[in-house]
Amino acid sequence: MCGKVIEIKAVGAVVQFNRNADGTVLSATLRQNGQVLEGKKE
Repeated sequence: MCGKVIEIKAVGAVVQFNRNADGTVLSATLRQNGQVLEGKKE
């Protein structure tokens, strides 16, 4: 399930918060300049 998406126009990036069915944030995905980086919540 996807969560909130934030666009940061100044640096050409998009951050998406990935949530489970309960709405708990599991990770965040950063998309910038063709790169996709995922950071998992610990």
